[in-house]
Order: sequence, then C-alpha cells, then structure tokens
Amino acid sequence: MAYQYLVRLLHSVIIVLLSISSVEIHALSLTAQEQSYLAKKPLIKMCIDPDWMPFEAIDSEGQHIGLSADYMTEYARLLGITIELVNTKSWSESLLKAQARDCDIVSLLNASPQRAKYLNFTKPYVTAGVALISRSDVLFIDGLAALKGRTLAMPKNYIYEELIQRDYPSIKVVYTKNQRESIKLVSSGRVYASIGTQISMLRDMQHLATQNVKVAGFT
Repeated sequence: MAYQYLVRLLHSVIIVLLSISSVEIHALSLTAQEQSYLAKKPLIKMCIDPDWMPFEAIDSEGQHIGLSADYMTEYARLLGITIELVNTKSWSESLLKAQARDCDIVSLLNASPQRAKYLNFTKPYVTAGVALISRSDVLFIDGLAALKGRTLAMPKNYIYEELIQRDYPSIKVVYTKNQRESIKLVSSGRVYASIGTQISMLRDMQHLATQNVKVAGFT
C-alpha cells in the first residue's frame, strides 16, 4: 500500500510538470493520506540505470546525471522530500534492488507484465523511439520480424529482452554489459544488429566514433 501512495504522489507531480504553461509551478494539491505518508517518510530511495546517457547515469563521483536527474530534482522540490540515489554498478543490479525493495522507485523504466508483478507504474514522463542498428552494408531492417534467425545484441534485462522472448523467439540474442559493447559487436560483424532507444544509440555511436554502423530501421 505504501508503494501505491508513492506512485500516486509521483503521478501527481508528473501531471503538474506536463501541464505547465508558464514559468511558475503551483503547489501540489495532496490528499490527507498522501501528506501523512510523506510526513512519516524521511526520504525516497531511488535506483537508476547507471550507464544510459543522455537519459541518466552515475558519474565518476557517484552523482546522478542526465535527463532523469533534472526531473527528479524537480519532483523532490515539489514534494518537499529528499530523493536519495542508491548506487549500483549495472542495470541488472538496479532491477534486483528494486525487486528486493532496497529502492522505493526506479527513475526510468518501461512497463511490462513481468515488471508489473513487483512494481507499480506512473504514466510516462519521457518517451523515445526505438532503433535497430547494423553495419553500413545492411540496406534496411524492416522491424524485428526481419531478424528471424539473426543475432541481436543488447544489454541484459533491458525491456526488449522480455518482448523478444515472447514475440520473436527465433531471434538469437547476445547479451552485453552495456549498449556501447553491443555497438562494438555490430561494428566488428560478430552480431547482425542491436536495439536501443534512438537518442542513446546515436550518442554512443558518436562517442565510439564508429564509421561502419548506422541506424537501419525502427520498431
């Protein structure tokens, strides 16, 4: 029940932020139950993906950076509560801590039936297109169905894993520790393609200065 209150609180903040039409942000209108919950809670513990820029990351000094960090700063201000980062080394570790209740919230997470077994979800406050990348000599990838029998690299425990296992079991998945490693596998020709949010893929491709990898399709 406590986690349901927390989701409702964050949902209220999201609605306020998405409906702003001027510089001023008006005070939140919280129910008595929500106010009581916050009064008894010293802080909100948060897990993030520690290596997913420009959306979010944990920098060399252990600080939360990226797009979600700006949102969380605003949420904390509007709710009048501290949101404390739980330091993790990988996305898989963050999900394990969320399941173990070592963190109250996960900053950015796609909803799925499997994840809904142990988490409640607000409405999205960030949306992003999903891209498929390949070597430059691949003309076009017409969605995931075109990867039947092919190899696809992705970080372990990303949302695509669950969906591909369900809808495209013939795709051969190679797991990596992060998105940059997936891009390197594509560049070397060891896998046919990789999948990820377009903006983060393009950022990592630029960071790696890969010359033979491109966005070949979308899903």
